[in-house]
Amino acid sequence: MHLFFENISLHMFKHWMGTFFKNSEQNNKPYVINIQNWKEIGNTIKSNRKQIPLEFGRPLRDIHKHFNGFKAKEWSDWISIYSIPLLKNKLSQT
Repeated sequence: MHLFFENISLHMFKHWMGTFFKNSEQNNKPYVINIQNWKEIGNTIKSNRKQIPLEFGRPLRDIHKHFNGFKAKEWSDWISIYSIPLLKNKLSQT
């Protein structure tokens, strides 16, 4: 569990942020979500924390600001619960 959620999920997130490669040309791909969209996603998470049912566990922190400190459980929640609705229409169709 920890290998997937603390390593692969973080690398996937860095791909979408455009920070995975040191060479900025490699990060300028259609799968990169711009910083404004990440801020919007973070604000959506932050503003909806109180509406998240307790059955989901602890509410997710703002991924744009706190992704470096995410634990395996937070990455698990991001992948399995939050990423699908929050990334809808943010990733390129190509």
